[in-house]
Amino acid sequence: EHPKQITLFALGPLTNIALAYHLDNKLFDNLEQIVFMGGTLDFAGNSDPMKTFNIVSDVEACRIVLSTAKCPLTVVPEECCRSNILTWDIYDKISKLDSKKAKFAKQIMEMEYKRVKPQPGAKGFIMFDILVVMAVVYQDYIESQQEYKTSIELNGTLTRGELVFDKRTPGPDVKPMDWTSNN
Repeated sequence: EHPKQITLFALGPLTNIALAYHLDNKLFDNLEQIVFMGGTLDFAGNSDPMKTFNIVSDVEACRIVLSTAKCPLTVVPEECCRSNILTWDIYDKISKLDSKKAKFAKQIMEMEYKRVKPQPGAKGFIMFDILVVMAVVYQDYIESQQEYKTSIELNGTLTRGELVFDKRTPGPDVKPMDWTSNN
């Protein structure tokens, strides 16, 4: 009904998207883009070295999405999330706003706020999958994006589940982003 106007946000592993593709192999034909969190450009991963939970949880689903998506893919890598902590001051400012975007943002951040706020010394929280949504809603804060040929390691004993960005050759496959807060 709305070809090339729908952005698909993947929050968590890509399992549901891969399954949806198996049910309808034209799924990706009508999407404007897919945005997901996972992989790392330079930092250590969060599951194992160079692996992140959303990818390593279902590497085959990641392969299906990477190899069959005809729409642009944008990935929010691990280091982007870790370098952008949402401080309590910013959370409070967002919570006081009355716009639809602010109410939506507060709603999706509230559980993490309640989990992290009581921890001694916490200055804010890492947004992880929340940045997936914010990357599209607040595009003005994206500092840079590069296109890399991207693949998923399926066989390595130490590297199975690593999302591999080939930085040697620009490619049309996936655009990892760098996010900066201009408070």
